[in-house]
Amino acid sequence: MATPYREKLDKIRMAFPQPVSDRVHDSYFVHEMDDEKFRDTLLRHHAYHRKFFDYVHSEAMAGRGVVISLIDDSYRETSYGEPVTALKSFILSPFTDEENVETVVDKVLEARAKVKV
Repeated sequence: MATPYREKLDKIRMAFPQPVSDRVHDSYFVHEMDDEKFRDTLLRHHAYHRKFFDYVHSEAMAGRGVVISLIDDSYRETSYGEPVTALKSFILSPFTDEENVETVVDKVLEARAKVKV
């Protein structure tokens, strides 16, 4: 990915207590993955991911946003057998420019402000 995009995408990471793309590196997330007493926290994150995805998807289908993916049961599993969800955004077009990336960032930050668990 080109360098100018990195700065814009970092806005997304900073908007989340546990960043969408970097949760694997977060020490708290390690507890969710390996310690069953964190199951309720993990399930709250699942609920948030679902609501977040539903909001962004409905905006995209109404022509007001971008499409992101919700990766659910097939993404990964905890050591105690609970599936882990993830939100992903893939830049697939070679014609993507800085304005397109800014649209993704804006829509994700909008959803972050509107979606509550």
